[in-house]
Amino acid sequence: MLEKLPREDARVEAVWNLLVERLSSKFRTDRWDQIWDHGGPENYCWQVMGDRWYAKALPYLPTDLQSRIKKVLNAYLAHFILRQENYKPFRGMLLLVGPGIGTWGGYDDAGKFSSNLLETIWNIAHYADAWDTVKEHWSTILRFFITPLECDWKSVGRYAIAELGDEAPPPLSMARLAYAVGDQKTYILATSIFAKELVHHYVKQVGHHWFRLHQPWHSEEFIPEQVFLTNMWGDLAGWQMDGPTFPRVTGERQFRNRWVRFSSEEVGQFYRDYLKEPLKKELEMLTAEAMKDSETYYLLLRDTAHIAPSIVRLRALLLGEPAENLLALAPLPKWQMERTSDITAMSVPILRNAATLRKVTIIPSQRTGWQEGLTALRLRCEFPALALAVSVIPQSHPTSVLAGKPFLRWWGWQALQALPKTDDGAFWSFGVLGPVEKIESLPRKWREEWLNPSAFARWQSDQ
Repeated sequence: MLEKLPREDARVEAVWNLLVERLSSKFRTDRWDQIWDHGGPENYCWQVMGDRWYAKALPYLPTDLQSRIKKVLNAYLAHFILRQENYKPFRGMLLLVGPGIGTWGGYDDAGKFSSNLLETIWNIAHYADAWDTVKEHWSTILRFFITPLECDWKSVGRYAIAELGDEAPPPLSMARLAYAVGDQKTYILATSIFAKELVHHYVKQVGHHWFRLHQPWHSEEFIPEQVFLTNMWGDLAGWQMDGPTFPRVTGERQFRNRWVRFSSEEVGQFYRDYLKEPLKKELEMLTAEAMKDSETYYLLLRDTAHIAPSIVRLRALLLGEPAENLLALAPLPKWQMERTSDITAMSVPILRNAATLRKVTIIPSQRTGWQEGLTALRLRCEFPALALAVSVIPQSHPTSVLAGKPFLRWWGWQALQALPKTDDGAFWSFGVLGPVEKIESLPRKWREEWLNPSAFARWQSDQ
């Protein structure tokens, strides 16, 4: 809760003036169709990701402007966001499909955006007091919560997601929404998923150390220090990992997507409490990149409310840096933004860190019955499950040296020399299941290629 916004710092005052000016110009009346920043409803999937910032801005605005925007957001929530015809029905859920956000037989990107929608709904409900609308449309809101369907006991959190802004914040928002409407079952589920997603946040920040210690991983290529766990895949793949230079060849460097859509003050607090030092090291790297390269993904002078946060927003939310430090990095006269939502997403974290705030308890720490059932919670997962660490593949080639014997395959490895006449010769095998004498009959040269200790020497020396 905002108690006081300092006016003695001229730079902070200038940010506040810009925010009020731009929002006053955008929301001249209380008609909800003024909301569009991206051309209109055809780009709704991107629009609604940035709209949470209009709700977050409300505590910093003059009373008359605040009242007008509240009416806009309430009407927008009721007349567009919570209208089921704006989504694609799929397996009883609702998918948010749009330009660049599709579905290919599963929940896919559209399912991720459905869950993301919950963060915008929560912010509008909380800051614009839209709880009556939330209660009226609760059955629709439940159909946006895709996250539990894409995680299970093996993955802990959600599979196949690199964007940290899309992991823990949606279930946190869902838990708060469920608590407010009195849905105990959904509250327990969402709280559990939030905790599981925080595990992913933690592992993604520090887990690469384990892989470096026990390398190699998926190939002989040496893993350097600057790498990040990006997302977890099914089958045998497990955790994926990349960085600025690793692997040398890759279709997309997913670590660039780590902070996409990050806008959660509460998850930012989690990082400060448990991961501040490794996080600070990463943000210093991103800041240095932004200072020397105006085309890097996360920028100093530009924020995109619906996709890539600015360095300023990240440092404000994750490190809690003072407003004067943030404005020294990105002086207001140098900002490079036109969309009102982008300016709002850049301004609000600065004003928040400049203001005097008072914490208000939204959910009491103890409420009889609401914590029951967490230990017995079972999830329904529709994502392809992880298999064994090594896949067992029967060999059917009639002349193979492994004919009739299971072949052990490790995901992603390329054989130094393919074993002759095997069905799966493109993958590196770590052995077969069968009598000892049969294993010893394998071609000696092939075994020496992959068991040779010099290979490990190369991994260690290739630094």
